[in-house]
Amino acid sequence: MKKFFLVSAVFMICALFAGCSSNSETTMGLQWSKLSPNSMFWTQALMYCKTLDEDGHNDWRLPNIDELRTLIKNCPKTEKGGSCKVSRECSSRKCVEPLNSCNCDMKSDGYYSKLGDGSIGLWSLTPTSDLQGYLWTAGFHNGNIYYTKDTFEYYVRCVR
Repeated sequence: MKKFFLVSAVFMICALFAGCSSNSETTMGLQWSKLSPNSMFWTQALMYCKTLDEDGHNDWRLPNIDELRTLIKNCPKTEKGGSCKVSRECSSRKCVEPLNSCNCDMKSDGYYSKLGDGSIGLWSLTPTSDLQGYLWTAGFHNGNIYYTKDTFEYYVRCVR
């Protein structure tokens, strides 16, 4: 019984903090896939996550904007809980007002990404509520949250 408890405890600690032998990353209780190998349109990003089979899991999905904000570091305005108003509940373009309320200064690659993603943008599942065909994205070149046309190409990190 003691051996079972010890093995269970080690597995839980490993799964929560280190990811064990997994290639994916865990932050804020969310498990993130590896970065997509290519940038893609939003509809392709949806299908990419829906069909992703990674680390023995096939229940991946595109993250909403609140989840994506958990990957930002060093930009208090756009980190989860920051002054940037964009969220699933505030998804209109007015949520990025005033100007520059949802970004920080340009820094070197990976400065704003908890996962070291460099100067890329990531798609979210969250659409703008007042502009058809636009979705919220997170950009790690300046820690920004912004809306982007679904025909632009961004990278993907799926979540589960």
